[in-house]
Amino acid sequence: MIWIFVLWVHLIAAMVWIGGMAFLTIIAAPSLKRLAPPEVQPILYKDIGRRFKLVGWICIFVLILTGPLNIYHHITSHMTHEGEDDFHGVFVLKLGLVLIMILLSLVHDFVLGPLLGEKIREGVTPSRFLKLIVPWMGRVNLILGLIVIYLGLTLAQMNTH
Repeated sequence: MIWIFVLWVHLIAAMVWIGGMAFLTIIAAPSLKRLAPPEVQPILYKDIGRRFKLVGWICIFVLILTGPLNIYHHITSHMTHEGEDDFHGVFVLKLGLVLIMILLSLVHDFVLGPLLGEKIREGVTPSRFLKLIVPWMGRVNLILGLIVIYLGLTLAQMNTH
């Protein structure tokens, strides 16, 4: 019963983190850009970003705690020798993508995102690179998150056969 709870917490954290990225990327950012007055946009982006950053990093922390527990449980209770190589390859790919997502989130949330916001609030025109890279980091992270979910489902399916 404890393993179902751990998996449930893991899935909720992934849904909130990746779902939040999807909401910000697909709905919030385009709506703010289209509807909010330019002088208010930086304030709204900062507030929304600050709120989601807290939620997102709590989710990342939960995923870091529950992920190894889930993999331990699956390997020790469900794995047959027949599919171990395939399982290992998919798992390593998933783990690599998760690490890339965490690194992108660190740079986005604590370096480039705040730098872009600071320049806009100060009335300094940010570089074209900075204006392009910050939203694209969010989009790439969302795509990676969707791939990670697919790989997680693949791993779960491999464990049931």
